[in-house]
This record gives sequence, C-alpha cells and structure tokens, in this order.
Amino acid sequence: MLAKEIWHSDLVKFLFTMVAFILLSACAPAGKVRDWNSLVMKFDQRECYGPCPVYSVEVHGNGDVVYIGKRYVTVLGEHRYKLPAREVEALFEAFEAAQFDSLEDHYDAWGTDLPSEEYAISFDGHVKTITDGRAVPALVPVIHAFETHGHVEQWSKGNYLTVAALRKEGFDFHTQEAGALFTRAAILGDPEVVLGLLRENVPLNVETEFKPSYVCVRRFHQTALLLKAAKAKAGGCYL
Repeated sequence: MLAKEIWHSDLVKFLFTMVAFILLSACAPAGKVRDWNSLVMKFDQRECYGPCPVYSVEVHGNGDVVYIGKRYVTVLGEHRYKLPAREVEALFEAFEAAQFDSLEDHYDAWGTDLPSEEYAISFDGHVKTITDGRAVPALVPVIHAFETHGHVEQWSKGNYLTVAALRKEGFDFHTQEAGALFTRAAILGDPEVVLGLLRENVPLNVETEFKPSYVCVRRFHQTALLLKAAKAKAGGCYL
C-alpha cells in the first residue's frame, strides 16, 4: 500500500513537471528558441508631426531581411538583403538583454509630436509585441541593434555600405530617383555616402520632401564642403 502511494505521488509530480515545462516553453525567452527558421524580429517606426524617419524592418532567423523606407529616410522603397548568422544572433541577444517578454505590451508616448513605434518578436509559435516603447530605456539598445546588426542604417540614414548595397541591387544612379536619394543622403547620411553618390555621377539639385529650412539646419560641415565642391544644393538650400 505504501509503495502504491509513493508511486502515485511520483506520477503526480512527473505530470505536474511536464505540464509546467509545456507552459514555460510556450512563453520561453528568446534564448530558448528551438527552430531558428521560425524566428521573426520586427521594428516599425511611424510618423510624427515633423520630419521623423518612417520605415519598417523585418529580420528572419535564416538571415533574410525586408526593409521598407516610407518617408524622411535616405533610401525609400522595399529592399531585401541577407544577414550573416552572427548578426541575427546579436540582434536576438538585444531582445533577450532587454527582457522583452517581461515588458508591458504598450507604453504611453512622451508627447504627441514623437513618432510611435512597434517592436515584435515571434518564434516557435510564441509572439510578443510592444507599441510605443521609446520611453523604455531597455528598448533603446534594441533599436540600436536593428540599425547596426540589422544593417538598417545603410538604408534609413546612409553610411559607407549604402552605395555598394544599391549597386548590388542594380540601382540606376542616373535617374531623378537617384538625385532625390542624393539630396536625402546629404541631409541624413554621413559624408562618405554623399561622396560615394557623387562618384556615381547622380543628378544634382533634385528637391525632396524636406523643407529648405530643415535642410540648412541639419547640414554637416564636411557634407557642406562636398556639396559646395560639386556645386550642388539640397531641397532649395544653396551652399
């Protein structure tokens, strides 16, 4: 009789452990991902009342990335590229370090003139989304990880990788679209991307959605020298 009670007790403990394991697996943290092909990490930055960058990026566990530039970014439109496994893992670790699952699903924005954003991660059937998390310090490194490890900065702002990435896509540098891209890069990107576009002989002096006053305020000194040497203007602001 005693042996039967012990066996029954052990069975109950075993069943309880198995149920707990299943429940914990359903909400497991990023570090417990079983199927990397199921992994999708997203960041969507939306409009504000000013010239805030508007874009979305989606990074998959197999390294596939989809970037869509919508407004006030250097490169507009949809662009697909591939990340090495180490960059995907680094972005993954940023979500884990932020203890993403433990955060609230929604936070109130600091002010109505700030952009809203949405962060999301899904894997193994688990989904977690946070909206308007800019006021949460833990999420700042996540945005930075998308820019660096996700290589979003080459599209949203423009850097030393931009021209090579566009060339790889077969981008035509002699169109009005290329000229508009150059103007936006002069405002948002670093001097290296501006110089790279000048070397591609893009059309100059093509206006964009940026207002002249904003262009003048945001001009980098080194970029200004490059534009002056090229006898270019950006958004109606002569240099």
